[in-house]
Amino acid sequence: MTEQGHQFCLHVRRRPWYAWAAWIVFGLWCLFWAEAALGSWQEAEPRAYAISLVVLLVSLIVGFHVWLWRHLRMRKT
Repeated sequence: MTEQGHQFCLHVRRRPWYAWAAWIVFGLWCLFWAEAALGSWQEAEPRAYAISLVVLLVSLIVGFHVWLWRHLRMRKT
């Protein structure tokens, strides 16, 4: 994988089982709220759609921040 003197190194870090379980639960949480938002939109319920969409977006933003925080913390070590 050497190209013009550049070398790439891939680091694989093992995660404990509970970290994987937390991300799976988070994924299921987001799928639930995405389905709730889509169902509310199809049934023309604007209030339920708005609430579901806000919960989904906030969850995605928080999840991204947690991932970014852990990613940057792991890069320093």
